Amino acid sequence: MSRLSNPAPVTSALRGYSTAPTPPKMSLFFCYCPDRTEPDVLAKRLRVRAEHFEGYRALQAAGNAEFGRGYLPAPGDAMWAPDRLAVLPPNVQPMAGSVLMLRFPSLQEAWARVKADVYWTAGVWDHERAVVVQMIDPPAPGSVPGVEDAAAITGGMR
Repeated sequence: MSRLSNPAPVTSALRGYSTAPTPPKMSLFFCYCPDRTEPDVLAKRLRVRAEHFEGYRALQAAGNAEFGRGYLPAPGDAMWAPDRLAVLPPNVQPMAGSVLMLRFPSLQEAWARVKADVYWTAGVWDHERAVVVQMIDPPAPGSVPGVEDAAAITGGMR
């Protein structure tokens, strides 16, 4: 019998190797999205809030969202005025903007996602003051003298 009549399966030679494309590195981006300052911005935010949450849940399910939260206005800010607070439903705090930690392969893709959010398209977030920046990667364990595992002190965000 010829050696060629029963060749070893090709897969045995490639065991441990994948022919699937390597997924792109998902960098971490900090997104600071302050609200506009017009008197009706809080009412506008509340009108589209459910759609914003739906989009954020989709980001989470896709692995693109690490963190998201609205933030309070500074003490003395006009948002604390009684007429502005009057639009709030019970148990809802006033908001002055949003902070997001998103994962995307590039800064352009992170910006594109921010600009696709209903808070952006509905005119809640201030287009002139929004900032999206890439976070640095924590150093590998043991690579920084005195820091055994930098990821542990960054909440595990890599």
